[in-house]
Amino acid sequence: MQSKTSCFNLTLLRKNVIRFSPLWIVYSAAWFVAMPLLLGMQLSSDWPPELNDVIQILGAFMTSAGPVVACLYGVAVAMAVFSYLYSARSVSLMHSLPIRRSGLFLTNYISGLLFFVVPNLILCGITACVTLVGHVFCPGMLLAWLLGLTAMELFFYSFAVFCAMFTGNLLALPVFYGVLNVLAFVLWWSISMFLEPFLYGFSMTDRAAVVEWLTPLARLYDSVSVVWNYNAADYSFSTASLHGIPVLVIYAAAGIVFAVLAYAAYRRRRSESAGDIVSVRWAKVLFRYGVALTAALTIGQGLYGLVFMNSRLSGVPVRLVCMIVVGAVGFLVAQMLLQKSFRVVKKSLRGSVVCAAVILLVALGAQLDVTGFVSRVPQVGQIDFVHVTVSGNDAASATVQGEEAVEKVRALHQGIVDHRSTAQRDVWNTDYSDGSGNSPLYVSLSYRLKDGTVLQRNYDYMTVRESDLEDASSLTALAQALVDDAEFRTKNALGPVAGEEVDGEAVTLTGGCFTYYNAGVIDVEQERILTEAEAQTLAAALREDAAAGRTERILVADRRSDAEQQAQDGEKRYVNNLQFNYRIGSSVDTGRAYIDLSVDMTATVQALNDLGILNEYVTLRTCAEHDALYESRYQDGNATVAVYEDSYETDLVPESATESA
Repeated sequence: MQSKTSCFNLTLLRKNVIRFSPLWIVYSAAWFVAMPLLLGMQLSSDWPPELNDVIQILGAFMTSAGPVVACLYGVAVAMAVFSYLYSARSVSLMHSLPIRRSGLFLTNYISGLLFFVVPNLILCGITACVTLVGHVFCPGMLLAWLLGLTAMELFFYSFAVFCAMFTGNLLALPVFYGVLNVLAFVLWWSISMFLEPFLYGFSMTDRAAVVEWLTPLARLYDSVSVVWNYNAADYSFSTASLHGIPVLVIYAAAGIVFAVLAYAAYRRRRSESAGDIVSVRWAKVLFRYGVALTAALTIGQGLYGLVFMNSRLSGVPVRLVCMIVVGAVGFLVAQMLLQKSFRVVKKSLRGSVVCAAVILLVALGAQLDVTGFVSRVPQVGQIDFVHVTVSGNDAASATVQGEEAVEKVRALHQGIVDHRSTAQRDVWNTDYSDGSGNSPLYVSLSYRLKDGTVLQRNYDYMTVRESDLEDASSLTALAQALVDDAEFRTKNALGPVAGEEVDGEAVTLTGGCFTYYNAGVIDVEQERILTEAEAQTLAAALREDAAAGRTERILVADRRSDAEQQAQDGEKRYVNNLQFNYRIGSSVDTGRAYIDLSVDMTATVQALNDLGILNEYVTLRTCAEHDALYESRYQDGNATVAVYEDSYETDLVPESATESA
């Protein structure tokens, strides 16, 4: 009888389904209890959920529980269907059967797929029947749950299968799988910690998009969500839809790619590698140096932080020594795991020296700024817009794109770079309360370049002094020139209300409110709701005041010597403020901007009067007037004050707004 070599074996498929049935039965039972059973119980209660509630429940199951379930279930299924690879006896038996390697891989891989595709289909059908009976049938969200969960499981399962091809130890598989799922984020964090002391202006907030994509769980939780569609006509939320479908499609496609790569690795995998920590020869080199360098970056820096950072031995040299020592230990441990022996010290010396050299060379290159990171300041023609935060005596932030304002940002950035050796001052040893006009300075810059890239820098541990304002090249003068710029000052004071667009997207004012105290009342702040038309009128008046420079000036250095200016602050600032509600672009989220008012903002005060918002009871009140009213409560015999036992109310008295009106 002629024998045939099969590329797919139905008997093996059936045996996998039966042998590993506890796995998919537990999975199915858990989802059955979570979805159709509990949902059916809620629908049969005295207060059954409505359609929108059911949509939200199904969406929450997929977006909240889906990623972590897919991550854990994917590796469990991969460990089950490819468990024969980790025993010399079982792998020899399987590879002696008249089935091609491609047939073995395809049969086992499809077995794993069936473990979540079939239960998902059945559960979706049962849930559909439950919602139909309960008159809350939502086919769109049910389909989103089915396809979204399956896409996530396809990715995590295929990635686990790919990891399974590179190890011959069953216990090593979940370790490799878990480490690789978070390795990009861990390396980004540890490398950032390593480079921050060397690269002036570098910050761990400068996370690249590739790091987010290489951390699947974080990316899925950040990008996949249920979004309620906003109805602008009646300010209500109507239906919900799944947000993040492109992310799910990309990860599903990546799962198919990992499956193909796993198949290619399986065809070249040696049966004799069963039991080895790493089953592929070239991957062993990567394992040795990867473990050593990762240990140096994570455990080495952690050791420095725990033991030496707050001691007299703190500093870059001690940090490097900790990293080199831990890196050598990491290389030694990796070599022991690969060789299955403790006699590997001599063989590990060369690798430890290579790791130490890599750490020192990277540190030296960063210190010498061989990549030009520290000295890079983009040209005006390269910049689309820049978001800048300056925090000294006062804090201010704005997104500017006008040529004049952008040039002042560049001037400050270049000044910080040029004064690198003197800009970094020890703020902990500076007394900022001695009346000398010193202030700690923090500057954050985020450039959006015209080629679509983002350049970010963060500078702290700098000091600005009032005495340096006369020197145009000093950091104090450069920072003050920036915050005095008309565009910066306007956008800092008004935020999104400063213009009709933010980063190219339209700003729509939807209303707001005006806060006030009734005349003579000092303890109950009240609100007067603004219509959309009133909000737009007041926003136009605010922009007029800002353009004329009638908003409060930002002071970078502490002006303790300007006593007259400080005395006038309470007489100029109102306790009142305006709140604006707005939406940016097509977003359904409503933002809020708070604007403090002052006596100098004459156009805004006039607009409040013209709109009829101000009257004898709804008034503007300066901080000085408010403080005086509060203090007058405790002055016995004051003819203008009527004190009650449980009230801060006083007799009506003339205030600034009623007088000006």
